[in-house]
Amino acid sequence: MTREGPPPRETVGAAHPTVPDPAPMPSTPPSVARPVIEPPTTPPAFMPNDALKDIHFTPGGIAVVKRDLPLLNAAASWLVANGVLIVIEGHTDDRGTWGQNLGISERRARYVMSALVVKGVEVTRITTVGVGADRPICLDRTEACRAQNRRVHFLVRPR
Repeated sequence: MTREGPPPRETVGAAHPTVPDPAPMPSTPPSVARPVIEPPTTPPAFMPNDALKDIHFTPGGIAVVKRDLPLLNAAASWLVANGVLIVIEGHTDDRGTWGQNLGISERRARYVMSALVVKGVEVTRITTVGVGADRPICLDRTEACRAQNRRVHFLVRPR
């Protein structure tokens, strides 16, 4: 009875070339400067900046109060000179429904964004958000207090 399959393997003899042994590893590795890899860090959070003052609005609309027009121009100049990323938060007072306040706050933020873009700030650096009446800075139910809450607030962070 014969077996089918491959023939038996020959043993390696002198007729076959030999592979030299690898060079022995040095006992101490050569001193090679390895780059220091820093662990990834989270980007800095958006923060207020003293150079950017809140812009205030008339009740129920997107018209900037006249006394704050110089603040809007100063914000534009500062933002053109400083290449930061910007969040423009629109806020309202406590009057009106939640939906009305959200819509007004979004329009205020977009209005200020448009004014900044016209003055040379890159639109790709700007994010707008409508907050509505959810984050008031004054809680009294007086007109003076409500006027403080009808605003656009700036937050920035480096690119």
